Amino acid sequence: MCREHHDAEYRNSMDRKEFLKLGGAGLAGAALLGSYGSGKASAKTNSSLKKEFDRAAKEYGVPAELLLAMGYVNTRWEMPPERMEAYHKGDLHAYGSYGIMALVKNPWQNTLGEASKLTGIPEAKLKGDRASNIRGGAALLSRAMRDDMGSGNNATLGSYYPAVAGSRSEVVAGVGSGHLFADQVFNALRQGVSGKTSTGEKINLSAQRNLSVPEGPTHTNTSPQEAHPEAVRHKPAEVWYPANSHNYTASNRPHSNPIGKIIIHVTQGSWSSAINWFQDPRAQVSAHYVIRSHDGKIAQCVSDMNIAWHAGNWPVNVHSIGIEHEGYFNDPRWFTSAMYHSSAKLVAYLCRRYGIPPNRHHILGHNQVAQTECPGRYWWWRYYMKRVRNLYYG
Repeated sequence: MCREHHDAEYRNSMDRKEFLKLGGAGLAGAALLGSYGSGKASAKTNSSLKKEFDRAAKEYGVPAELLLAMGYVNTRWEMPPERMEAYHKGDLHAYGSYGIMALVKNPWQNTLGEASKLTGIPEAKLKGDRASNIRGGAALLSRAMRDDMGSGNNATLGSYYPAVAGSRSEVVAGVGSGHLFADQVFNALRQGVSGKTSTGEKINLSAQRNLSVPEGPTHTNTSPQEAHPEAVRHKPAEVWYPANSHNYTASNRPHSNPIGKIIIHVTQGSWSSAINWFQDPRAQVSAHYVIRSHDGKIAQCVSDMNIAWHAGNWPVNVHSIGIEHEGYFNDPRWFTSAMYHSSAKLVAYLCRRYGIPPNRHHILGHNQVAQTECPGRYWWWRYYMKRVRNLYYG
């Protein structure tokens, strides 16, 4: 059911000092500002996250550094509340992806079940228990490596790239996994990542500066201009990763229907998982754009002229553009200044192009048009709209 109210900008109470603390977060990491969710998945624990990764890596003979990088890309080393993770048909954010290692269970993918078979751990425990979830991811990675190379013994870190991408076996993490996910993981390894979890533990993953990966299929990195020149000309979008045609409605907007609203979303997962989700014909969802957290990189998945299935509200879909932002809406570390700036630049462009007034009656949160928490209380509307207006009028 649609909620036809318009949130006032003052609803987000984060002040400037708080934002400046998180604004540089991303691959450099930052302390968590506020609690991450609620319930057993985020409860305080005396167990060391680093030790849990080390034990799982040793048990299954895989690199601890790689597991840490995968967990960082998936969730910034947090356990999202299970209520936010279950698959729901037609829900933009409900992939059916659980825990730090993004073990998936939906009608066509079941790495959660595979992990349960490999480890002997019940699915319910894999969903909610952090150490078990990490063990499940390690078991899947070990199996994928055996399928790819026959053995993980004496393998280099870079040689795990095909296994992480799921080149020859079922994926090991996330929805669809693939080369986009593997690229994010190996970029995190190259640059190094650090952060402080919601339990107060500091994690540091040293940069692997000379990391190389084996030659493989050409990674999808098509520029929007090459792939769809009329749809993306002069836009801030940097890459074109087209959604499957079963996940949106072909149209001829704005000629067939005026574009009058922009809807702000948060992916509830990684940048790559959202893009992969839109490329799977069984997902039945899509958004026009997906913006990455650490650097603000913009991917376009659906042409503006077409109707993306993002709002869970058909009349809104018909007249709107949906923009996804990488992260979890109850974890403010994902909302970096780079992402805010890229998003504001894109929105200002779209407002100018389609005659959309740059105000909160036309730039809406997902929660204003459907029953959802997205984009959540940590999305700083006042700061964001100020940037949109400055770019629009400047």
